Amino acid sequence: MVFEEPEAHLYPETQSDIVELIGLLANLYHNQIIIITHSPYILPPFNNLYICSSSR
Repeated sequence: MVFEEPEAHLYPETQSDIVELIGLLANLYHNQIIIITHSPYILPPFNNLYICSSSR
């Protein structure tokens, strides 16, 4: 899945919700994710999701 600037026109809280949704879909369908972003709110939640999923 490729997402180009998923944070566009969204508040930081909503950006976190988008991250959770993208992560859920990626895990559900076992897809890789490519994200192009300028937002400091997008990558840290993905790091947390990655750490949680790799520790299982």
